[in-house]
Amino acid sequence: MDLSIFTGMKKIVVLFFLISGPLLAQNVLINVTELPVAASLRGLSVVDDKIFWVGGTMGTICKSATGGKSFECMKVLGNEDADFRSVFAFDIRKAIIANVGTPAKIFLRKMAARPGYKCM
Repeated sequence: MDLSIFTGMKKIVVLFFLISGPLLAQNVLINVTELPVAASLRGLSVVDDKIFWVGGTMGTICKSATGGKSFECMKVLGNEDADFRSVFAFDIRKAIIANVGTPAKIFLRKMAARPGYKCM
C-alpha cells in the first residue's frame, strides 16, 4: 500500500491549522437586548458597526445608532397590521421598508426637518 498520499495530506492538515488558528482565536461578544415592543422582528439592514434598522410584525420598525445599546421604535401609521420583512437602510435617518402581504407596500422612511418621521 502506497502511504505517500498520507504524507501530503498531513502537510495540508498542518497548514490548515496554522492558517485557521489565528482566525478561530477571534473574540466573539454576543449581547442580548430587550426591545420595548411586542413585535416579532423579521428584517434587518446593517449600515455600519453602530447603525442598523429592523422591521417586524404589527407595523413595527426599530433603529439603533448605538450598536444595539439603545433603540428607537415606531409604527407606520395606518399599517399597524403590516409585517415588514424587507429593510434597506441608507443611514440613521433614511431607510426603505416593504411589507409582505396583500397589498404589498413599499415606504421610504426619512427623518423630517423637525423631530418625527415622514412616510412617503
